[in-house]
Amino acid sequence: MSESLFKRPPSFEELRPDPEEQYRAGYQHGAHAVQKLLLSQQKPTIEELNNWINIELQKWRHDKSAEPYAPKFNPLGTANQETVLKRIVDFLRQQHGQKFCDDCLAIKIGITPRQHANHKTRHLAKTSSDFERVKGECSACKKTKLVITTN
Repeated sequence: MSESLFKRPPSFEELRPDPEEQYRAGYQHGAHAVQKLLLSQQKPTIEELNNWINIELQKWRHDKSAEPYAPKFNPLGTANQETVLKRIVDFLRQQHGQKFCDDCLAIKIGITPRQHANHKTRHLAKTSSDFERVKGECSACKKTKLVITTN
C-alpha cells in the first residue's frame, strides 16, 4: 500500500492495510462518535449536527495537513460558521448580473461536493425571487449550462 498523503499516527498503514477494512472501521467509528454525542449532555439540534458533519468534518476530511483526529463537536463553532446557502447568496450578490454554473460556483466559494452547490442553487431559485436559474453561459467557464444569477 502506498504511503498516505494525510497526517497519520505512526504505523497507521501497517495496522490497517486493507482499504475496505479501513473504510468499515472508519464508518463504525463515525457511528460511535455520533451515538456518543447524542447521548451526551450537549443534546445537539439537527442543524448543529448537520453543520458539524457537513462543514467541520467535511473540511477536516479533505485537509491533508489536518491532525489525524477529527474535530470534536462544538455547537458554538458550528453555529457561527457561515452556511453554504449564505455563502452562495453573498457571492452572487457581489457578482450581480453574472451567471455561474454549479461547478464554477462550487470552485469559487469552496463548496464540496459540487452537488451541494446544485442543491442550494435549485432551492434559491425556487424560494427567492431575487435569483433565477436558467440555461445560459457561465461567466467563469463560458460553457452553456444551467446557471444561477441575481435578478
